[in-house]
Amino acid sequence: MGEMESLEKSHTEPLIRTPSQLLTIVLLSFFIPVVVILLVVKAITGGITVTPNALTETSVKARLAPVGRIKLSGTGVMEKTELGFSADNDQQDGNIEEKSGEVVYNEVCISCHLSGIAGAPKTNDKVAWAPRISKGNDTLYKNAINGIGLMPAKGGGASFSDNEIKAAVDYMILTLQ
Repeated sequence: MGEMESLEKSHTEPLIRTPSQLLTIVLLSFFIPVVVILLVVKAITGGITVTPNALTETSVKARLAPVGRIKLSGTGVMEKTELGFSADNDQQDGNIEEKSGEVVYNEVCISCHLSGIAGAPKTNDKVAWAPRISKGNDTLYKNAINGIGLMPAKGGGASFSDNEIKAAVDYMILTLQ
């Protein structure tokens, strides 16, 4: 029976006997999961390394530098220079070549006028164009350049000159004949 009494006593005694044991268990229950999470993050990311010169002006500019250049039709390319960016416009050399009405039509106008989107008169629809043509070329040019109804100014081709838009209008009128 002595053995039985010792078993009962061992099962009824609490695991935490002193306040310092309680404090130790509370702290470990907080720090152990935090350490495990940090180790998992480090294993996944390979650690976070920062070079000593990461915040220098040169490093920051290199990280923020554009990855490419964009050239819009009828405009120049922005070139990177020592002082920032400067326009490498064809206009600076006076070598701008205006596009023909057919080219402008195929680049911009065709998207709406071929299918009649948003009420645009179809390119070869003489009946739809007749009331517009009767108002005269100046009205047609003005509407094409400034926009009318749902049509934006210059049909959305803001980089085209007024003369190029007029040529596109003339081209559409010629296709009706």
